[in-house]
Amino acid sequence: MFVYPYLKDKKKAQNFANLGVFITTVLVAVLMIVAIVYFSPKQLEKTIWATLNMLKIVRVPNLERFEFIGISLWMVIMLPNLLF
Repeated sequence: MFVYPYLKDKKKAQNFANLGVFITTVLVAVLMIVAIVYFSPKQLEKTIWATLNMLKIVRVPNLERFEFIGISLWMVIMLPNLLF
């Protein structure tokens, strides 16, 4: 809604916005399914951020905390939906 008044082709912008929302919905659904399969029900009750706990599994030798990259990438995914 911030950039929308300045766009020339508003129909095309709506298509891209809908595509972004669809891709984000699919990504969140896939992550939810992976979390449900990976964690037991008791672990899911205790775990606050299951996605961050799954990112702790990734081991990169040169990088101590991979979660920082995961959080920043997650914000890139969620930011367009927050702006729309």
